[in-house]
Amino acid sequence: MAMKYKFYYILLGFMVMTAMSSCIKDQLYILPEDDPDYFDPFEWKHSSLTVRTIWDEGVTPVPHGIMLNEDWTELNTGTEITFKGLPAQTYSVYAYNTPPGIKVEQGKATVTAMPDGTLNPYPELFYLSPVVETNVVRGTPSEVSLPMIQWLHELKFTFNMWPGDEKLIESIVGKLGGVVPSLDMNEKIPTGETTSINLTLAPTTVTYHGSDPDLQNQEVPAYTVTVRVFDIQPTTNTTLDLELSTTDGQTITISTLVEKVIPEPISTTYPISPESPVPSPTIPMDIDIDIFIKDMVNGSFNGTIVNWNDVENGVIHIR
Repeated sequence: MAMKYKFYYILLGFMVMTAMSSCIKDQLYILPEDDPDYFDPFEWKHSSLTVRTIWDEGVTPVPHGIMLNEDWTELNTGTEITFKGLPAQTYSVYAYNTPPGIKVEQGKATVTAMPDGTLNPYPELFYLSPVVETNVVRGTPSEVSLPMIQWLHELKFTFNMWPGDEKLIESIVGKLGGVVPSLDMNEKIPTGETTSINLTLAPTTVTYHGSDPDLQNQEVPAYTVTVRVFDIQPTTNTTLDLELSTTDGQTITISTLVEKVIPEPISTTYPISPESPVPSPTIPMDIDIDIFIKDMVNGSFNGTIVNWNDVENGVIHIR
């Protein structure tokens, strides 16, 4: 009889242990990392972040890259990338391109220099998004959109001439001072010691809307040049200089303070921000200057223009 009860107790104990082990197994399988048939432990402990760059209507996206914390990933095509296997934490993310004529390093975008030391007068467009802080949560895919903002101002200088003056001119070159070389990519403000860019002007014809009443709405000869800058900051010693080579071998030099042409920094007059971006495709700001030179050539004029008043042996206006 004793053996019978002993067997009964052994059987009962075995059944209880089996039941308990079954319950423990069921509980453990609630945790994903303990069920490899249905869950990837790596994916469960990490997550993904999809980054999209948003471009203005009419703008063709250019090759650009994504900065995720301190890691840079180039996007040669497309406007979307997904980062997988990210640990759950807060990420800082922004996007920008590295176009010809712009060098990016140490948080600054800088216009590259020409062989003579002046800045590139016409770099390709530079796009930079705001910095976005985003939380990546374990096991939950995240998304972020970055608006791409263009940060270079485009200026079109037009030098109007009196009809017939164009026959006296062989070529016109110049130099513009007060140009700010860099953009602080964190603060989004122009920065750096001002320098200059060289100007090579091309002949054209324009409809006149300057200050001379006799030429209003007429087609007049002109010379133009378009430049791109992060900013121009006029000071008391920065100048706009022109050198006119005439068909008879003379050289006429004209110089004026930049503040007479651009009274305030461009970044002050036309600030750029996510709320007020530069129109894209870029619309140049027009700067028209009257430069009537026939009498200058006849008198071999060579001097400095002050306040753009009429000067002896020549007529120069600005509007």
